[in-house]
Amino acid sequence: MLGTPALIIFATGVTMFGNAYQDTMLRSIAIDASRFAALADQDIAGASSYLNEKLARLMPGIKVSSQIQIAKTAVVEVTYFPQSNIFNLLSSSVKIRVETPIESF
Repeated sequence: MLGTPALIIFATGVTMFGNAYQDTMLRSIAIDASRFAALADQDIAGASSYLNEKLARLMPGIKVSSQIQIAKTAVVEVTYFPQSNIFNLLSSSVKIRVETPIESF
Protein backbone atom coordinates (compact mmCIF):
# COMPACT_ATOMS: atom_id res chain seq x y z
CA MET A 1 0.00 0.00 0.00
CA LEU A 2 2.82 2.39 0.72
CA GLY A 3 5.06 1.19 -2.10
CA THR A 4 3.39 3.09 -4.95
CA PRO A 5 3.24 6.51 -3.25
CA ALA A 6 6.79 6.08 -1.98
CA LEU A 7 7.99 5.22 -5.49
CA ILE A 8 6.18 8.25 -6.96
CA ILE A 9 7.69 10.56 -4.33
CA PHE A 10 11.16 9.07 -4.92
CA ALA A 11 10.91 9.44 -8.70
CA THR A 12 9.69 13.02 -8.33
CA GLY A 13 12.57 13.83 -5.98
CA VAL A 14 15.13 12.35 -8.36
CA THR A 15 13.67 14.35 -11.26
CA MET A 16 13.66 17.56 -9.23
CA PHE A 17 17.28 17.09 -8.14
CA GLY A 18 18.24 16.27 -11.74
CA ASN A 19 16.54 19.46 -12.95
CA ALA A 20 18.31 21.49 -10.25
CA TYR A 21 21.68 20.02 -11.31
CA GLN A 22 20.94 20.72 -14.98
CA ASP A 23 19.92 24.31 -14.24
CA THR A 24 23.00 24.93 -12.07
CA MET A 25 25.34 23.52 -14.73
CA LEU A 26 23.76 25.55 -17.53
CA ARG A 27 23.89 28.74 -15.43
CA SER A 28 27.58 28.20 -14.64
CA ILE A 29 28.35 27.51 -18.31
CA ALA A 30 26.52 30.70 -19.34
CA ILE A 31 28.40 32.75 -16.74
CA ASP A 32 31.75 31.30 -17.83
CA ALA A 33 31.00 31.88 -21.52
CA SER A 34 29.92 35.46 -20.84
CA ARG A 35 33.11 36.18 -18.92
CA PHE A 36 35.14 34.60 -21.73
CA ALA A 37 33.33 36.69 -24.36
CA ALA A 38 33.97 39.86 -22.35
CA LEU A 39 37.75 39.50 -22.60
CA ALA A 40 39.43 42.18 -24.69
CA ASP A 41 40.98 39.75 -27.18
CA GLN A 42 37.81 37.74 -27.99
CA ASP A 43 35.52 37.98 -30.98
CA ILE A 44 32.02 36.55 -31.48
CA ALA A 45 33.23 33.44 -33.32
CA GLY A 46 35.70 32.47 -30.60
CA ALA A 47 33.15 33.06 -27.86
CA SER A 48 30.47 31.06 -29.69
CA SER A 49 32.79 28.12 -30.25
CA TYR A 50 33.84 28.24 -26.59
CA LEU A 51 30.20 28.15 -25.47
CA ASN A 52 29.25 25.36 -27.88
CA GLU A 53 32.27 23.28 -26.87
CA LYS A 54 31.44 23.60 -23.17
CA LEU A 55 27.80 22.71 -23.77
CA ALA A 56 28.76 19.67 -25.86
CA ARG A 57 31.33 18.49 -23.32
CA LEU A 58 29.47 19.11 -20.06
CA MET A 59 25.80 18.71 -21.08
CA PRO A 60 25.84 16.29 -24.04
CA GLY A 61 22.29 14.93 -23.79
CA ILE A 62 20.53 18.27 -23.32
CA LYS A 63 18.95 20.15 -26.21
CA VAL A 64 19.98 23.76 -25.69
CA SER A 65 19.68 26.84 -27.86
CA SER A 66 22.29 29.50 -27.19
CA GLN A 67 23.11 32.96 -28.44
CA ILE A 68 25.98 35.40 -27.84
CA GLN A 69 26.00 39.14 -28.46
CA ILE A 70 29.00 41.40 -27.97
CA ALA A 71 28.57 45.19 -27.88
CA LYS A 72 29.14 47.30 -24.76
CA THR A 73 28.48 44.13 -22.80
CA ALA A 74 28.80 40.44 -23.56
CA VAL A 75 25.39 38.78 -23.41
CA VAL A 76 24.90 35.02 -23.35
CA GLU A 77 21.39 33.56 -23.58
CA VAL A 78 20.73 29.86 -23.04
CA THR A 79 17.26 28.32 -23.39
CA TYR A 80 16.35 24.75 -22.49
CA PHE A 81 13.39 22.57 -21.47
CA PRO A 82 13.70 20.80 -18.10
CA GLN A 83 12.29 17.32 -17.57
CA SER A 84 8.65 17.30 -16.60
CA ASN A 85 7.68 15.99 -13.19
CA ILE A 86 4.60 15.85 -11.01
CA PHE A 87 5.07 19.49 -9.92
CA ASN A 88 5.93 20.77 -13.41
CA LEU A 89 3.77 18.87 -15.89
CA LEU A 90 3.96 21.39 -18.74
CA SER A 91 7.76 21.64 -18.72
CA SER A 92 7.92 25.20 -20.00
CA SER A 93 11.20 26.55 -21.33
CA VAL A 94 13.78 28.15 -19.07
CA LYS A 95 15.80 31.10 -20.36
CA ILE A 96 19.10 32.04 -18.73
CA ARG A 97 20.55 35.45 -19.61
CA VAL A 98 23.99 36.57 -18.41
CA GLU A 99 25.43 40.00 -19.13
CA THR A 100 29.07 40.94 -18.45
CA PRO A 101 30.78 44.31 -19.06
CA ILE A 102 33.43 44.25 -21.80
CA GLU A 103 37.04 44.44 -20.66
CA SER A 104 38.73 47.53 -22.09
CA PHE A 105 42.07 47.44 -23.80
